[in-house]
Amino acid sequence: MNQLIIYHKTLHSKFVLLSIIFCLAVPAPSQSASATEPTDQMKQTIDAVIKVLENKELKKPRKDAERRSGIEKIVDGRFDFRKMARSALAIYWAKRTPAEKKEFVSLFADLIKDTYIKKIEMYSGEKVLYAGESVNNGYA
Repeated sequence: MNQLIIYHKTLHSKFVLLSIIFCLAVPAPSQSASATEPTDQMKQTIDAVIKVLENKELKKPRKDAERRSGIEKIVDGRFDFRKMARSALAIYWAKRTPAEKKEFVSLFADLIKDTYIKKIEMYSGEKVLYAGESVNNGYA
């Protein structure tokens, strides 16, 4: 499994940054492991999210929906929510109809996004430092 060491200022910051890392650490099958190193992939994604969070225009009142949409676009491009939902259901996945699977994937993706994007939005300028990676059976 990937070990990623993050240095930061406070316990609250640790929670927010670990939430970001948790969200972004799930591998997407569309990304080839040989294309870029896992840490580089995570860094690109985290940097893109931080860019949205630090955008002065998106920090203005009434820009919450636009900011969230920008983060969701990045997250949607990184995650395979169908694969994650299938893993979450495990043996029960095969017993579901295609319509049930589609609905579950949609609800599951909404739950993950709602849970973690709220935490990610608490980011307040902490620096993320990457200190190594390991790959085990194709997972980083």
